[in-house]
Amino acid sequence: MIYTSGVIGNSDVEESLETLQDNKLAVVCNKLDLKPEDRLLDIGCGWGTLVAYASKNSGCDATGVTLAKNQAKFGTDRIEKNGVRVL
Repeated sequence: MIYTSGVIGNSDVEESLETLQDNKLAVVCNKLDLKPEDRLLDIGCGWGTLVAYASKNSGCDATGVTLAKNQAKFGTDRIEKNGVRVL
């Protein structure tokens, strides 16, 4: 989901790829209307980008599942560095 598309937030401003991807994550989280009391399960989470974004920006309990050990470790480490609790 992350690498294949982005959302243009303002067509009058040149936005970086990272900004376009953050815009897309914001659209997804807003569409889901995530709140701190919600739980999100991302199956096939890859590097855990949606999980990290959702938990950081909405405070929800987000869980990602992936078969890739390296991706799981990377995602877990990144989330822990951002001060989010990892189980």
